[in-house]
Amino acid sequence: MPVANLDFVPIKKGDVNGSGINFKANEENYSRSEPIEIICEDRIVKNGEIVDLWFAMKKPTDVYGIQFSALTPSANYSVINASSPMINLTLTNDYVINKDDWRVLMLKPDAQLFNIVNRFFKLRIQVNRDGMLSEIINFTNGPLEALFITEDFKLVAGKFLFQVSTNTDKFNGDDETASIYPNPFLSECVVTIPKNMESKCTISIADLTGEIFMSRIYYNQSKIIISDKDLPKTGVYLIKIFNQNAEKTFKLIKI
Repeated sequence: MPVANLDFVPIKKGDVNGSGINFKANEENYSRSEPIEIICEDRIVKNGEIVDLWFAMKKPTDVYGIQFSALTPSANYSVINASSPMINLTLTNDYVINKDDWRVLMLKPDAQLFNIVNRFFKLRIQVNRDGMLSEIINFTNGPLEALFITEDFKLVAGKFLFQVSTNTDKFNGDDETASIYPNPFLSECVVTIPKNMESKCTISIADLTGEIFMSRIYYNQSKIIISDKDLPKTGVYLIKIFNQNAEKTFKLIKI
């Protein structure tokens, strides 16, 4: 049976491998596991046959995100693709398929709640030998565990909306651009800096009138935190990351 790996959901969409920030406050994990059923008809299948495995929940649940993956590799089947009627999933950005392994992150770009109920996720596989489907995927009709970030954990006051880039300039030297993503549980934002900018860069924060609230030089940093205190009032801010070679500006909204 394909089983789910219990993992922390990263807030950064596209971080399929789950290497993003953990949701923690006062050493408590903002996480909860819920039972998920895998629905498929147990029958005789032939080598090369394509089968859909549906993941389902009986109880309607509002979630910020779900991260789950194959825990035990199997040579008996290959994953073709993943999809969901609840949220659009794209290869590489939302799910990855490696040899004997698959990994899925269901997360909206704006970190908003979405509702899951009944069949919320479909894994399409191709079986690699003849036999009973239950034997090929080692399936038993029991629950598996995946991680949910749910509405039980209220967003803190002064939360940030998802950033919108105000230009498309790329840093010189590679194709990686900086990014800013909010952690809605801790009222802070994480700024990631490309590797070719880590040695030295300046980050400044200003409002639309041009008033500057912060300007700092960072050395040998890959990520920095912008807290609620750095943005003293609600409204739109422009966050600029630059050095002598290039710059990029993001728009961030505090509500």
